[in-house]
Amino acid sequence: MNNAWYELRCNEANRLYFTLLSPTGSVLLVSDSFSERAQLLDALTITQHHFPYPINFRTGFSAGGRYYFDLLSLNREFLGTSHRFIDDTLRDLSMHCVMTFGGTRIIKDCSSTVWTGRFSTMRK
Repeated sequence: MNNAWYELRCNEANRLYFTLLSPTGSVLLVSDSFSERAQLLDALTITQHHFPYPINFRTGFSAGGRYYFDLLSLNREFLGTSHRFIDDTLRDLSMHCVMTFGGTRIIKDCSSTVWTGRFSTMRK
């Protein structure tokens, strides 16, 4: 059976972030970046508990004309964002995937790999 997973990553500024990937390897959600590993892991734990509730999602339309969503904590703090989509149907499908797979306990630590881009799905 295929499972979704989280990947811990390091960006070009040497800050840590995580992504949620679908069972097919598509990036569903990207977190904010953190300077400390403990902050990253706290945010990941919070994300794993807030994913199934539609009230924790905020949808939007970017200045570039694309649809997106953000995942928020119960106190409305930003946890992660999606890709930008050409229509709201794709955005809503991706949001449903986060609701379905966000509780995964599989975490792959790729934070020591060379930065390959914000939405990279390269695995070790």
